[in-house]
Amino acid sequence: MGANRKEKAIGIVITPRELYDLVQQATLMLQRIESRLDVLEEKLEDTHATDERSRQALIIATEARDTAQEVKQQIDWLWKTIIGTMIISAIGALFYFIQQGG
Repeated sequence: MGANRKEKAIGIVITPRELYDLVQQATLMLQRIESRLDVLEEKLEDTHATDERSRQALIIATEARDTAQEVKQQIDWLWKTIIGTMIISAIGALFYFIQQGG
């Protein structure tokens, strides 16, 4: 019977000190995880701010492109008007000189 008692008593025994050490290790791991989560949250906030700034920059760039296209169209119209005026003036001067010469 003495041998039977030993067989039943064999098992895993965790001392209070080992349990305390395991809890301390788990606490340290949780603190590290929490620190990493804090860093990730900060990075995520920075990412959101960067995303918002890039959206605003895209809107401004699009407006600037549209304005540049309008200015280009106005400049094209101005050149066409100037060239048209010069052609009409040249034709008018030609008629004037023909009338004066004849």
